[in-house]
Amino acid sequence: MIPRERQIWADEPASLAAGLDSLLADYGRLWLLDHRTMGRVLEERMEAHLAAAAYPALSEWHGENTVLSLFAAGEPQPAAVSAAFGDWLVLEAAALGAGPLEVGRAVLPLDLTWRLTGPGDGDAVVGLRLVGATGHVWAQRDTRPLAGLLPFSSWIPGEAGHDRHGLLVPAGTPPGDYRLALRVYDARSLAVLPAASEGGSGGEVILGTVRVARPAGALPVEALAVEQPLDVTLGPLRLVGAGVEEAGPLLPGQTVAVDLYWQALADPGEDFLPRLQLVDDGGQVVSELAEKPVAGSYPTAWWRAGELVRDPHALPVAAGVPPGRYRLAASLLHAAGGSAVEAEDGPSRLELAVVEVRGRDRTYRPPAFEHRQGAAFGPDIALAGYDLSPGPAAPGSTLAVTLVWHAVETPAANYDVFVHLLDAAGNILAQDDGPPGDGRLPTLGWLPGEYLADSHVLPLPIDLPAGEYRLAVGFYDPVTLERPAAPALLETPVTVQDGPS
Repeated sequence: MIPRERQIWADEPASLAAGLDSLLADYGRLWLLDHRTMGRVLEERMEAHLAAAAYPALSEWHGENTVLSLFAAGEPQPAAVSAAFGDWLVLEAAALGAGPLEVGRAVLPLDLTWRLTGPGDGDAVVGLRLVGATGHVWAQRDTRPLAGLLPFSSWIPGEAGHDRHGLLVPAGTPPGDYRLALRVYDARSLAVLPAASEGGSGGEVILGTVRVARPAGALPVEALAVEQPLDVTLGPLRLVGAGVEEAGPLLPGQTVAVDLYWQALADPGEDFLPRLQLVDDGGQVVSELAEKPVAGSYPTAWWRAGELVRDPHALPVAAGVPPGRYRLAASLLHAAGGSAVEAEDGPSRLELAVVEVRGRDRTYRPPAFEHRQGAAFGPDIALAGYDLSPGPAAPGSTLAVTLVWHAVETPAANYDVFVHLLDAAGNILAQDDGPPGDGRLPTLGWLPGEYLADSHVLPLPIDLPAGEYRLAVGFYDPVTLERPAAPALLETPVTVQDGPS
């Protein structure tokens, strides 16, 4: 598409801009092949114009010196959202594409208007995530502003600046509604800037809801980003690949993340259940998960002939699984009756990987702790007591809390724990949320009768007034955000005084 006389665009910026704008208007998407060697003046100018005039969606390295980038046209609509990130960055406005977005072909355009309230961090990265109803991330793009060409360190504090992003909806994404989430984090430490908006506080801000639609025509299987290619026909479905997250040795309660990639050879017309199993050397199944595709949210009865579906699952390691190495196997069941679907061209149970499980120490006697307090969180979990940082705390310091849990039964899900510092009106002034034991003590791995010490650290605001505060603790499902029971207020107040603690 570049004019035969490359020098025309190299010497005449107006001609370059007009030409690229015309191509965007005609085709909607442009690929830029950039050989990053000496003498790439024209490519740099093309990239800069497209990053400002279009929406950069992809940037992939091919070999050591070549980058392939995708830019798309778009007309995003204003979204009612604003937020503060950390103490130096404010999102003043946002606009995003209205959709529906065609799977495998459409790019979601996004305009962001930022204002710096202090010196900008050149290592700050803007992260976008397309999140489904089950909490799974279906598309993600992480880059410094304006396709990496304008880091925040080059912005002038106090002045508003505009930033453009595009998010390609990958092949295999099921049709439906998705949340577009925004976060800002440090590229070196990966620390996420705290975000505050009308929707609350935390690590990210929801910019809006995006509707995703089936592609107008069938996509080729090659459009799927398959890690482990397969070719097994199971009834009306073809398993074309799989992907298993390499997470290292797992503890009881932790999960094996598995993506299955399907192609519907015909309208399935019924519900099938993908089944994942951990099998020991003797053929004994020690953990099993059989559920409708996409964690139950996109059953095969809804699929259409030719459709490609990426199907993520999380197989928990059962609480009582002993340490060892296990084979991870996948198969397909009829939902009605539970019988296995026989493969036409190979084994019906496919071995995908070997998973290593290691044990952890378990305690069935209550450990020593300073404050004894009982509280029930549903029928499975009880609080036995807790420890707190000694002495009064100071604004800007941290507050350490160790909670001692008692497992009455193995919980029904992997819950996260929250610890909230509350004022007299119940407002949350500081908090720490996350899985127990920083992920080393997932609740699905708790055995009946054991006690578990779970430590949390709350950073206290620098402007926290002196006074007495209370701590509220509880559990919630990180996917649905539902709580199995009401939180409990710890009986011991937290005293904050001015000056060093």
